[in-house]
Amino acid sequence: MDKNFYNNIVTRLVDGCRIGIVQNKDGFLFRKDVQKAVEMHCTDVRLISGNQWELRLAYELECKADTGHKYCFVTEDSSKILPDMKENAFMTTFSISQMFPAYHRQTIEQTSVSILEKLYRRSQIKTLNEAETKKTIEMLLVPENPMEEVKIRLRDLLGKDLSFYLPEVANGINVALGLKEYASLAEIIDSINRQWQEGLESRYYGQVLPSSYINKPTYVGNVLPYLHARHKEYNIALVVVDGMNYWQYLLLEKEINKYAHVEATPIYSWIPSITMLSRQSLFRGGHPAKDYRQNPKNEEKLWRNYWVDKGIAEEEITYIYEGEIQTGMGTYRRLAYVTNKMDDKLHSSENYRELFLITQEWASEFAKSIRPLYELGYKVFITTDHGNAETSGWRTLTSQEKTYLFGDNSRGKRHLIYDDVNGMDELWEQVPQDEIWRHDEWMTWRTSKGFLSSGQKEVSHGGCHFLEVMIPFAEMNRHE
Repeated sequence: MDKNFYNNIVTRLVDGCRIGIVQNKDGFLFRKDVQKAVEMHCTDVRLISGNQWELRLAYELECKADTGHKYCFVTEDSSKILPDMKENAFMTTFSISQMFPAYHRQTIEQTSVSILEKLYRRSQIKTLNEAETKKTIEMLLVPENPMEEVKIRLRDLLGKDLSFYLPEVANGINVALGLKEYASLAEIIDSINRQWQEGLESRYYGQVLPSSYINKPTYVGNVLPYLHARHKEYNIALVVVDGMNYWQYLLLEKEINKYAHVEATPIYSWIPSITMLSRQSLFRGGHPAKDYRQNPKNEEKLWRNYWVDKGIAEEEITYIYEGEIQTGMGTYRRLAYVTNKMDDKLHSSENYRELFLITQEWASEFAKSIRPLYELGYKVFITTDHGNAETSGWRTLTSQEKTYLFGDNSRGKRHLIYDDVNGMDELWEQVPQDEIWRHDEWMTWRTSKGFLSSGQKEVSHGGCHFLEVMIPFAEMNRHE
């Protein structure tokens, strides 16, 4: 028996083949949390559920083009699948109770996937009834030392692809912040970031920016193309929270899930991770321009221009900046809602613990404020322009060093954009070069250091730390 819970599931579904067709009547493989967990731990697998027509569409549009992944198509009745799909597929049936024969079946079917993973590691010889199964599960719900469990989990993620595992990292950070023990994670977070930085340049320019947006966006610049390609028939509301880190998003997600189902995938911000470039990229639907002036008026113009170019009438487009969502706004086909309040809060925070407490309070209120979009029938998407990172001072710039910079938004605590690269050469000789990404006319911090007075600490952004660059793109749906 494979000791890895998720590998065992995948083996049962595809048995070494590239395509598996699985009849699943207990509904376990239809659960979004299960699909997400399996894909996160077995990154070469795509798990797709639905009726015969939904599976057929995914087979034609995704499976045939994406030969680098295994595809498992989950259905309630495999007899309805067309013969050409079955021809080279592994056909099987699956129920989660097959993996837990010693436990009460109905209880197992309703248990969270994270608890099932823990349960799977246990040896269980005696068959348990319903009460005994529930008691065993209750024992697993409360770890003896939650911080130790977080550390073990995060160490297990070292070297793994954050495009899949970032939600787990962010959840671990939230646990640590809630227990006032984030400092104890510093070494692990630094290690995760250090490994993520390896090959970042080639990955960013060679894979992220040129990648297709058809299945999902990979960076802020292809969010709008993705919405146009995959959701053009809906009235779309795009909610943009300036400066929201992925762990902060999870706090917001918890609040939204009280009235709707919302789920995110990690995408990249623009680098350097500043509003002038990254939010411009988002609303431009592509690469940003260096000479752009960041303000709500210009941002609204980009938003409107993009959708008018796609055939949406001017009067069917609106942009709201820090406003209130009115009940009469449901007639717009394309609505953008932007708030800078979180960015203001992060810049006033000295550390993540402060920001965590502020975010908890903000998330509850903000979830309520955007609920009208959901109730008006919009297809609601939530994202940000960049995240943030705890920053400690390296040193401030001299007045002479500042004269070489480009202009507005060119100087931050975590980045510099140059008009005269000779000035960048001079500073480059002084900075810890292994901690800086230098590219053309800009440089940005990889680590948690910043252009602050030595010893000074604050939360900031503009660098290329994974907590600044890897950001959420979320879709809100009806509760199932």
